[in-house]
Amino acid sequence: MTAGGVGEMAKPIENTERISTYVKPEQLELLKAKAKEKGMTVSGYIRLLIIEGTEGQGNPDRRQDKSGGKDLAEIFSGLPGAAIREV
Repeated sequence: MTAGGVGEMAKPIENTERISTYVKPEQLELLKAKAKEKGMTVSGYIRLLIIEGTEGQGNPDRRQDKSGGKDLAEIFSGLPGAAIREV
């Protein structure tokens, strides 16, 4: 079975781990707006934020860090009422 054109193989699945989180209604609305601006789904936008926040941190095979040195707390700090803490 091919995805795309004739003779093209589907790309292998890289992301196999699932996480779940709760956000405030105003945070969800902001995430929806930001995702829409980028032409992405909310899930895809959150995945992008996570990738940008973790690249170069134990992922030597990933592209160069594009977060400008920001950690996840800094990336998510723009969301209303955002509070990220390590567990």
